[in-house]
Amino acid sequence: MGIEENKEVVRRIFEEVRNDKNYENVHELIHPDFIYSHPRGDFKGPEGFKENNIMWRTAFPDLKRTIIEILADGDTVSVLSEFNGTFNGIFMDFKPTGKHVKHIMAQFYRFKDGKIIEMIPIANMLSMFQQMDVNPTN
Repeated sequence: MGIEENKEVVRRIFEEVRNDKNYENVHELIHPDFIYSHPRGDFKGPEGFKENNIMWRTAFPDLKRTIIEILADGDTVSVLSEFNGTFNGIFMDFKPTGKHVKHIMAQFYRFKDGKIIEMIPIANMLSMFQQMDVNPTN
C-alpha cells in the first residue's frame, strides 16, 4: 500500500473505531503483531488495540477524537490530534471528577502489509491530569 492508503487507514481508525466505536473492522486495520507500549502494560494485536480504546471510552464516554494534521512518509503516518471528553469513568485508578478535558497529542503509526503494526504516542499527560483534576504523584 502507498502513503495515501496508509493515511486513509489512520483516518478510518479515528472515525470508525475511536469515534464510532465500531470494533468489527479492527482486524482489517490492525496488524496481528501490533504493539502499543503503555505505562499500564503493552497492548498487542487487534484485540489489544480494541482494549485500549475501550479503556479510554470507559473513562471518557463522550470522547471525540479529531485529526488536526496528518502527514506520511514511507511506512509511517504521523498525526496531530485533539480529543475532547468528560472524565466520567475510572482511568488509571483515578476516580471520575466530571471534568472536561481537551487534550492535544501526536501519534506515529507504523505500517506493515497495509495494516498498523505499531503506535507511538507523544502527549503531555501532566496537562491532561491537571484538567482531570487528579494528582498523579499520589
